[in-house]
Parts: sequence; structure tokens; C-alpha cells
Amino acid sequence: MKLLKRYSLNIFTCASVSIMLTLGIHLLFDVESPISLIIVAVSVTLIIGLLLFRNEISFNSELTDELRKQTKIRSSILNLAQDMTEIHSRSRLHEMILNTAVDVLPYATMGSIMSIDEEDYVIFESAVGFDLEELRSVNLRLNETYLYNMTEGRMDKTIIVNNAQKVNRRLSGEGNIEMAETTNIDLINSTITAPLYIDRNLYGMMNVDSTIDNGFTELDVDLFNFFANEAVKVIKLYDTIEENNRLSKFDPLTNLYNRRYLHNRLLEMVKNDRVFTLVSIDINNLKKVNDKF
Repeated sequence: MKLLKRYSLNIFTCASVSIMLTLGIHLLFDVESPISLIIVAVSVTLIIGLLLFRNEISFNSELTDELRKQTKIRSSILNLAQDMTEIHSRSRLHEMILNTAVDVLPYATMGSIMSIDEEDYVIFESAVGFDLEELRSVNLRLNETYLYNMTEGRMDKTIIVNNAQKVNRRLSGEGNIEMAETTNIDLINSTITAPLYIDRNLYGMMNVDSTIDNGFTELDVDLFNFFANEAVKVIKLYDTIEENNRLSKFDPLTNLYNRRYLHNRLLEMVKNDRVFTLVSIDINNLKKVNDKF
């Protein structure tokens, strides 16, 4: 639909400009010959058409590139979803999402995924190009982050941070002072940062960084925003699988392994000829516990 509107607008523009220029030539140079006017109109139309065609080639090239990147994102996200049973930790999931994000954007070389705890401290979950343990030692608060400051606390959109070093010098807070001392932070010149919302609650943020100043464009923002939304779906899927897995193994009252899990584990150990000891504990007056809880 957008392409149809664009082509219709181009045809209308071409025709309108051609008519206006032909009339202008007719009035200014007093051209009376119909053949001459037709030749002028056709020539003007061809010139304007060629100029618009060149713009269309550029536009379609950008559109094709964006569609290619979106297809790559969808393919990567689909692979993550399919491999979910092989991902045994949230940190591994974060790592795979972040590596995909850095791979998709042309000038991205570094990045991080952060969650927010109950006291509004930033927890670095995964990092590319940085020492993760070093980042985790930094006491960075939510209100000290790029996204919080550049959205005035709304945290409602994906934003670009150009001239990151200058922005860093303007940000206050002990956390930013600590961040300034971390490894490779001085290499960042551009950043795209997106909020991650799960069920309308702020889960965290995802940053992708470049060593190039003005390394990202508005097209990259749209692409990264699309990727962040897809990444949230994968995180939600992981949480659902993990919760179902937990419920299948644990008793909800005592939070101990349930009978079905114990049975399966015993069968597995017997099948593999493993030596084990089984301890049975009898609890007196268990009915009182059941009645109370």
C-alpha cells in the first residue's frame, strides 16, 4: 500500500510539474506551435521521470536492504525459539539474543542486555565487547542510563545516542563515574538503546554500540525496535517453558521435587546402573500439616 501511494504520488508530481513548466515556457517564450509545445512537454516529462526513477532505485534499494535485515532477524528469532529446549539458562538466552542484535546492524561491534531489579538498579545480563563481570560490579541506577535521560524518564521508545563520549560527560551519578572506568567504554561513539517490556512491565534495556560516530541511522532505529519486540517474545516463551518445567518437577506447597520427578529420576538411575542411596523419612501427624496448609 505504501509503495502504491508512493508511485501514485510520483506520477502525479511528474505530470503536474510537466504541465506547469510547459505552460511557463509557452507564456515566457510565446511558443504557439502545438508540435513545439508537445516536444517541450515530452522532454520535460522524460527528464523529471528519469530523476524520479533514480530516486525510486535508491528508495527500493534501501527498502530491499531493510527487508533483508528483517528477514534475517525473523530467521534468527525463529532459530532461537526452535532451540529453546537446548537453552538451559537465561544468561545463555540473553547472550544469543545480543549476538544476533550485534550481527544484524552493520556498524555494531559491542552491546549489552540489562535487567532492572526492584530497587531500580541495572543488572548486566549479557555483554559483547565488554568484561561482563566488570560491568556487573558497577552500581548503575536506572535514572543514570541513556534511555532514562533521553526520554525524560518515560522509557517509551528506541533512541540513538550520537557523540556518546560527550553525552557520558553530561550524565551525573556515581554509577556513570564507575562506568567511565570500565574496559572499552571509551571506544563507544554511537549507541542504540531500546526498552524491553514484558506484559507492560519494564524488564530492562538492550544496547548496541558502535566505535563510529553517527554510526546508526533512523532505519537502524526502526530495525532495532523491531528486533527488541521480537526478542521480548522469545524471553516470554523461555519464561513460560521454564515455569512449566518447574511445575512439572516441584511440589507447589513445599517447593520440593514431586513424586513424578522422583519416579523418573529413579528409573533413569536404575536404567544407567548408577549406585545410589534412597532415604525414606516418615512424618508423624502429617494430616495436621495437610489440614493446616
